[in-house]
Amino acid sequence: MANDPTTSTAATISGLRRWTALAVAVALSGCLGPSYVVPKSELRRLAQVEPARRGDKLHVVQRFATADEPPPAPSWPAPPPRPARAPDAHPDGDLNGGAWWWWWGPPGRPIVQPRWHVSSSSAAAGGTPPMGGVTTPQRAVPDGIGTGAKAAAGGATGTGGSDLGKTLAAAAVAAVVVGVGLAATEGARYDGWVAVHPAHPVHLVGPRSHRVVPLWQLAETPPTEQEEAIVVRHEGAGMWLRGRRPLDRVGFGYGFDGSSQQLALGNGEFAALGGSTIQFGFWPVWFAGVEFGAMMGWGSDGTGLAVARVQPRIALEVIPIRLWRLHIGGMAATGIDIVRRDRAGNDRDALVSSVGPMLQFDLTTRLALTARWQWTMQHDGAVPTSTSFGLGLSIY
Repeated sequence: MANDPTTSTAATISGLRRWTALAVAVALSGCLGPSYVVPKSELRRLAQVEPARRGDKLHVVQRFATADEPPPAPSWPAPPPRPARAPDAHPDGDLNGGAWWWWWGPPGRPIVQPRWHVSSSSAAAGGTPPMGGVTTPQRAVPDGIGTGAKAAAGGATGTGGSDLGKTLAAAAVAAVVVGVGLAATEGARYDGWVAVHPAHPVHLVGPRSHRVVPLWQLAETPPTEQEEAIVVRHEGAGMWLRGRRPLDRVGFGYGFDGSSQQLALGNGEFAALGGSTIQFGFWPVWFAGVEFGAMMGWGSDGTGLAVARVQPRIALEVIPIRLWRLHIGGMAATGIDIVRRDRAGNDRDALVSSVGPMLQFDLTTRLALTARWQWTMQHDGAVPTSTSFGLGLSIY
């Protein structure tokens, strides 16, 4: 019954259901939210900027939908009627009316046009209070989906290449599921500059406190060490995106790719393998980092027998050259190459080293498309060089 096709098909369907359920859980557990944290370093910079200009270019980092949102800020009334012509200059001191801002927006091309929803109490009160809750007709940045889920991948010790190959293929599927989820959340998370009205409400949220101050007064009423400064994109007059920060690798990272491998088996034999690489690492500086992971492959040799490979390793990656959004560098790795074949006496465990160039194209501040070429040599020189090319995503 071990080779019964009905049993095999049922097991395959059952496995697909489990992976699909995992993918759905990943997608639904890490949506990006409508609020943004103002980093502490940006708060220090704002203290040196004149109040009327503090909303021109504000650095923010998007929060996840699972984070607690602050209570809504009070509503603003509608702006005064639009004049016949635009004002001649930026009115630096106009913080209360700010009529120029509502009609033409901040410098740059707006992507959110505010649409006013005025409560009866606000409309009756008149004037323009310095904070509000305005609903915009479209979202300032798209919501992402994904997760902060973690996965561990490894190789099983089987007696043949076919068993190990199935295990490695399952690990590769898990890596893709987790990687796509991380790319859709941490990778798509907006980390950059926005433009808001100088009086945009800023929520200062502490463990047991919450207060709201207009942006132009933030430096004079700074948050405490326990408080976090948060802005919400649909409050005030909306939010204008001014561009993401460049790719920032500093901190922890995760990467996965699909690869084509040419594995030298010795005695003039080679195996063409498809595979994947999973890596976790830490980058102390933007141009260099250490990665831990495994390169995996599965396929067949020239006689059609199954071959599987797993290479746990540690790698140093250095990417010092930036040309616009293209990054150029290289990597060096060392590890153990574990090869299993469906033929007695043909397994191999060997200490190996790999080197090769790398290219990255940054997609967002935290997400890059990564290409790697690698040449691998067994340390004792008994086996010729193996080669591989991989293409995938790196999330920082």
